[in-house]
Amino acid sequence: ISLIIDEMKQNLKLMFDKQNIKFEIENLEDEIFIYGDYNRLNQVLLNIVKNSIEAIDKNKKSYIKIYTKLKNNKVKIYVEDNGVGISKENLKKISEPFFTTKQNGTGLGVLLSKEIITAHNGKLEYTSKENFGTTAIITLPLYE
Repeated sequence: ISLIIDEMKQNLKLMFDKQNIKFEIENLEDEIFIYGDYNRLNQVLLNIVKNSIEAIDKNKKSYIKIYTKLKNNKVKIYVEDNGVGISKENLKKISEPFFTTKQNGTGLGVLLSKEIITAHNGKLEYTSKENFGTTAIITLPLYE
């Protein structure tokens, strides 16, 4: 897990710096192993963090934080931001094909991310509060 997060951080470092976003990694243990397709999981994390970057409110001090929790042979990866948030109505539609609130969005990113996580016997969920931010929660089984 830490390798995927480190690679994603390096790939997006310029975006974080350019948009003055504080990027934090907390409680990340080096020894969290999962069985999965590294590139596909990296794609999911990149998509989620890019969505967070695009949701940042340029008028306030912005952050994106990633942290993990271990429980019941599963790892939960939290990607939390303090962006504009998602309305309750849109949160219900977020994984529908072609649903987007972005001007140039395809409406497939969340759907594909969910499919990739499901194929890894995991789950992708979102919690959000308008004007306060969003948290994406990826749950994956640990490698045994």
